[in-house]
Amino acid sequence: MPEPFIVEADAPCVQGHFPGMPVVPGAWVLGKVHAALLARYPDCRVEALKKVKFLAPLLPDQTARISIDDRRWPRVHVSVEHPIEAADTVQILDASFVMSAA
Repeated sequence: MPEPFIVEADAPCVQGHFPGMPVVPGAWVLGKVHAALLARYPDCRVEALKKVKFLAPLLPDQTARISIDDRRWPRVHVSVEHPIEAADTVQILDASFVMSAA
């Protein structure tokens, strides 16, 4: 199971995004996903982002987890989820990438 991550409320990427209702920027979340893909597949690169849907905001100080499904390689499905209770989650991101040799 992937390691959870938290973006602290005082993180630079959150400051000013958005005043009065801070959220973790979608570009930051995609950067975290990109890093997770490169860590999992060190001899590959992301060739294309085929689909990306932000389904809910990720708020500062919320725990999130990246899940990677590579059963349709080289197309890789990625989701980012925020657990809200023991067996329930809110899906933050639903995305599909195409990987290739570096």
